[in-house]
Amino acid sequence: MPLVANAVDLRGIMKSCGYKNVLLSEEGTEMGKGSRIKYFRTGCGTVQNNFMGDKCMKQNTTILFVVHNEKEKLQISIEAIRNCIIESRLQIVVIDNASNDGTKEWLSEQQDVAFAIEDKKINNWGLIINEAMEVFGIDGDIFLLQPGYQVSESCINELKKTLYAEEKIAAVGPLINGKYFEHDFVTYPKDDETVKAKRVLGLMESAVMIRGDALDEIKFDTTYSLFKYVIIDYLLRLIKAGKHIYCTAGADVVCHDMEKSFFNHTDEQNDIIKIRDMWGMQYFSTGNSLLVDNIVEDCDVPVSVLEIGCDCGATLLEVKNRYPNAEIYGCEINEKAACIARSVAEVEIGNIEEYNLPFKAGKFDYILFGDVLEHLHNPAEVIRYCRSLLKEKGHIVASIPNLMHISVVKDLLEGNFTYTEVGLLDKTHIHFFTLYEIIRMFAGEQYNVEGVINTFVPITQEEEMMLEKIMSIVQHKERWMFETFQYVVKAQKQ
Repeated sequence: MPLVANAVDLRGIMKSCGYKNVLLSEEGTEMGKGSRIKYFRTGCGTVQNNFMGDKCMKQNTTILFVVHNEKEKLQISIEAIRNCIIESRLQIVVIDNASNDGTKEWLSEQQDVAFAIEDKKINNWGLIINEAMEVFGIDGDIFLLQPGYQVSESCINELKKTLYAEEKIAAVGPLINGKYFEHDFVTYPKDDETVKAKRVLGLMESAVMIRGDALDEIKFDTTYSLFKYVIIDYLLRLIKAGKHIYCTAGADVVCHDMEKSFFNHTDEQNDIIKIRDMWGMQYFSTGNSLLVDNIVEDCDVPVSVLEIGCDCGATLLEVKNRYPNAEIYGCEINEKAACIARSVAEVEIGNIEEYNLPFKAGKFDYILFGDVLEHLHNPAEVIRYCRSLLKEKGHIVASIPNLMHISVVKDLLEGNFTYTEVGLLDKTHIHFFTLYEIIRMFAGEQYNVEGVINTFVPITQEEEMMLEKIMSIVQHKERWMFETFQYVVKAQKQ
């Protein structure tokens, strides 16, 4: 076996000492009240659900790091853990994946960290995690944490509470830098009581806690090279097995440097191909919150929502989180993606351009298109067909890439129009839009465009210089039209 265990196994020590509310060093001496990691045998706080109250504290928790030349980031993360108040049994395990930056030497000096060394080559993450669980005999819950991420004082306790709140919950994650997901447009302030735990179909992969009984049933796939895709695949397999995933608003993690120390572009491209082949999804979306933001009814109203191209159903789940009485439906051409989406909504497998959805006329308040219209052969005809499905004064909400973005214009002026795997020139795009073309299309099919949101991504210095020159020669155009990456359009049926 490639892994070589080379440090104290805290789990074994705690077992042998009968768990006496202290953390023991390698020699077995007490660190006692001076220890900055504290264990308590009392309950997990005020909990209404007895299922969680009975099991939460009893389960061991292992915080597992897999690191490669990330000593300083690892030190930051472990120091934050040492400042936590932990209400369940815990051990810290680090797998040093062929580092040469002194990580091994530093780990050998830490009496409260168990570790193993992979010193021959950089193995893939799934294989390392599976082997670590075997080497250290991990049989409880596991918290997979990336180096550099700092847990708050109560983070681990809050994650455990949510993890055991319901029988079906198998994995949970915290807010990271105040966000549910990496590409959220909203950052929630710490201790915001209005922010709640919610069911999701994906988590930010850098901090994920998984229940022990789920780990017993489902192991990590060893075909992916990068941590991100190991976790995405694992969470999808949990969902397919009927499990639920939650993001815990009461738990928060901070990271000031989210750049990955171990990253290989070729490995990522290979992993993308593998995971798309496995699950049939294009973007592995965690939902498009901007689409849902355009639903403006009171939260208790039973709105009826259809999403065309619902993929795994993440946006529909977000609708349900915000509108518990909503009726949610999907249409998805990819059977594998629809299988996941059916865990949260009533989903039809089929092609919208066959115009034969089994819904009665005037059923829906909203029809959503999240980056879908540009993939269709005849998007105008599709939104014309949707008129029959919408109620009077019903709405279409659509996110659409902007071909006028300066990155595309610059490349075009230089003679390039190169398709890519994802992005504005995604190779599967059939139609391209500017804001004016979007408005013309909806107006031509008897919709009134009520509102437009534009989203932005940073542009390069070269693009900035090009934009300055363009603005000096074009007339009746706004600068933001070249800076907008994507439009979110809300159009009402006339």
